[in-house]
Amino acid sequence: MSEHEGKRREPAISLWVVVPVIGVLGIALAGGLNFFRTIDHLNRLLGYLMEGSGLSGSERLLNPWALWLGSAVLAFGLTAAMLNVAGAWRRWFILVLALALTVSWAPVLLLASYKPEIGVAVIAVLWSGCCAMFYSFSHEMPADVAEKNESK
Repeated sequence: MSEHEGKRREPAISLWVVVPVIGVLGIALAGGLNFFRTIDHLNRLLGYLMEGSGLSGSERLLNPWALWLGSAVLAFGLTAAMLNVAGAWRRWFILVLALALTVSWAPVLLLASYKPEIGVAVIAVLWSGCCAMFYSFSHEMPADVAEKNESK
């Protein structure tokens, strides 16, 4: 077996570079899907799922600036959290929890009489989380190295 096979992974690039790149990728995908109106399908699906809950919304829409700013904070924050924690199971937990919390805003918005159009945030969180996960699979994270050194 050569030295490149097995569990050898590339060292991580500085997280000050990786986190913004992955966050921008999440926002860019959400922006592209919004441009092609694919996000509208996800928003309709969320509205349809909430329709049977008995909650009633109105036709009021969220401020687009607040929606995009919140989505960016979620994408960058999730990426930073995932890449600064040791262990794949913790990263999976953070991703699933962030996605569940993002989707759980739909009933909150309905209670506040807004349409639950959070598809942009869901896509940004999902994509940036998946990118961070795949990055951590192929690179050695500083948090993983620190945990290994502590256990020795």
